Amino acid sequence: MPAPHSRAGARECDSRRVWLVALLWTVAIAARVVVGPHVVDDAYITMRYSRNLVATGALSYNPPDAVLGTSTPLWTAMLAATAAGGATPEQAAVVLSAAADLASIAVIVATAGPSFAAAAAALTIAARPAYVAYGLSGMETSLYVLLLVTFAATLSRGSVVGGGMAAALGALCRPDGALLGILGCGWFAATRGWRTALRFAAVVSLMCVPWALYAFVTFGSILPASVEAKAAAGDVWSLSLQNLVAYFLRGADAPVTALAAVGAAMILMTGTAFWKVWTLWMLAYLTVMTAANAFTHFPWYFVPVLPVAAASAACAAERGWCALARLRRRPIQPPLEHTPMPSAPGHPAATVLVVAVLGAVLLARMPVLRADLDAQSAGREALYASIAAGLAAEDSGCTVAATEIGTLGYHYPGRILDLVGLVSPEAIGRPAEAILAERRPRWLVTYDTHFDSRLAASVAFTDVYATRALLPVGAARQLAVFERRDRAGCAP
Repeated sequence: MPAPHSRAGARECDSRRVWLVALLWTVAIAARVVVGPHVVDDAYITMRYSRNLVATGALSYNPPDAVLGTSTPLWTAMLAATAAGGATPEQAAVVLSAAADLASIAVIVATAGPSFAAAAAALTIAARPAYVAYGLSGMETSLYVLLLVTFAATLSRGSVVGGGMAAALGALCRPDGALLGILGCGWFAATRGWRTALRFAAVVSLMCVPWALYAFVTFGSILPASVEAKAAAGDVWSLSLQNLVAYFLRGADAPVTALAAVGAAMILMTGTAFWKVWTLWMLAYLTVMTAANAFTHFPWYFVPVLPVAAASAACAAERGWCALARLRRRPIQPPLEHTPMPSAPGHPAATVLVVAVLGAVLLARMPVLRADLDAQSAGREALYASIAAGLAAEDSGCTVAATEIGTLGYHYPGRILDLVGLVSPEAIGRPAEAILAERRPRWLVTYDTHFDSRLAASVAFTDVYATRALLPVGAARQLAVFERRDRAGCAP
């Protein structure tokens, strides 16, 4: 039996975990209450899919068209499931994301203890502005991070079934979640042999194959049209690398990133299994996404990296602090066991104090974050929603073409023609003028920065489309609404 003092120490450690989680949850909830929901344009694509799934029983953006335009079937299904309780997709997305963030915090602290690394990762989820913004965006980001954390935790405990389930759900949450399956197979092959790795792969396959068969039969492919459209955008191959450098190596982020790189190396050499798995995912994710040129115009792809990067930086800082403390000891001091030492950074009391201070600092930034998000929404989501409502009131049986379809498509009940191709695969890789001539939408809604100015000024376009409205959005651009002169593109 364990000694009484061992049981007392375990209870004390559990108590510290509980207090740390309670503090982090308080900070996280306060941050989300202050900022409030700010659903972004791209999230509305999945929300329209979920709403149509409830209404028609089919996964379709423009019923009855069978086009897989959402890259997150798991999130779509979860939003649809909440409709039974009367929640709208916007409400469900924000609540589910907040719950996922709180769960991630609890899993991190429960697995890694009240350490600086755990506190840094959890505090990033709780109140770092870049993370909170997407936690309230309606996207699947928070759910994806929870699956990442759960995957690392279950693998660290050697759970084949738990790790396989987390990996499979990750793949159903986002296409890049397939990395979890590959990483899990490699981890178990290296630590427990190929038989265990094959068992892990069997669990992943058992959960993913039904969706793959459904997608292939229904849509003709398991690859979402949105992925094909982004791949066909023709961005220069180095754009992802440029964005990666700009996101992590600009200004004050540069020294933190350097510290994180050092910490990641330390974790891979001497860290626990939990941190090793999560760090290996980070390195694999950054490498694959950069090589695939996926870090283009979608900054939320960087968000899942933030917690583990913060933990890596905290690990390096903690090691540096401890090394400095050892160097400052005087030879004339009594032996260490008789000398009270200051709390090291890894000491639970110091951890809680640092979390409290940094949490207060981050919470002080939430009003600024809210103001920024309000301004962005006013020039995008709110504007699109008002235009969609006006067009729907005029005639909801007409087709609307757009270069951004999220908010517009969610608030307009009729058919949407996506000129980028996310939900309209016939538009992928084709010029806008050809699609407009072929599909003859009644309205075209687009930012002038998203539409070829030469086409907009051409006689071929102005003979067919009249300018309905030009709405200034700041000093840099305006949102244009065009209408066909012959008013075609409407249902009889």
